[in-house]
Amino acid sequence: MAVNRPRRMRERLLDAAQEAFAERGYDASTLEEIAATVGISASAIYKHYRNKMALYEAVIDRLAEHFLVMLEAFDPDVNSAEFASIHFQYHVKHPALARIALHATLAGGEQRRVMVEKVFKPFFQHCNGKMRRSHIVSARELARNPAHFMAFNSLIFGYVNLAALHRETLGSDPLSASAVLDEAGVVEKFAWALTRNFERDFASYVARERRAVLASRRRAATRQPTERLRD
Repeated sequence: MAVNRPRRMRERLLDAAQEAFAERGYDASTLEEIAATVGISASAIYKHYRNKMALYEAVIDRLAEHFLVMLEAFDPDVNSAEFASIHFQYHVKHPALARIALHATLAGGEQRRVMVEKVFKPFFQHCNGKMRRSHIVSARELARNPAHFMAFNSLIFGYVNLAALHRETLGSDPLSASAVLDEAGVVEKFAWALTRNFERDFASYVARERRAVLASRRRAATRQPTERLRD
């Protein structure tokens, strides 16, 4: 029993620190507040973590471990859309990673470096590597364009981080079961489009729109001389 106490205390500290960092960010969270949550003094934290940044890194390590394990199921040849939905719903159920990532992005410095090295680079390299080996041509093309990775990640992390703002703006809860189900469908369509001839189909759409705009301008141009004659 005594042997497990330090481990249990470390887990409790990680839980308290994770909640604080997700809610207030690293800079606004103090060791005193985190320690008080688990009923110890701030100085007692140093028995488990050498400083606040070490505690922060331990929180990110644990979040990254759980998150990156989920990525093992990703297969762009089989389940791009389904996996995108699972990815999205994971962050809805476990919003701490997305929220801490937002704080780290704005804060910069060591916080951002930790998030990049422990979460975002492994995430990108894992998914990108699988897409490069895909049998689907558009998936391989997707792997060569970081803009798609950024857009997909922003779609999911943005939904989680802006949920409270959208709740007050729209008067409905973006994190309700029905709203999450609807958004999961949007994410699935987005992922499917990106790995199924998206570039070709979108280029065709843009060409059609441009032709329609030019035709509209020509019609407007032919009407103007007639209207001047009438005047």
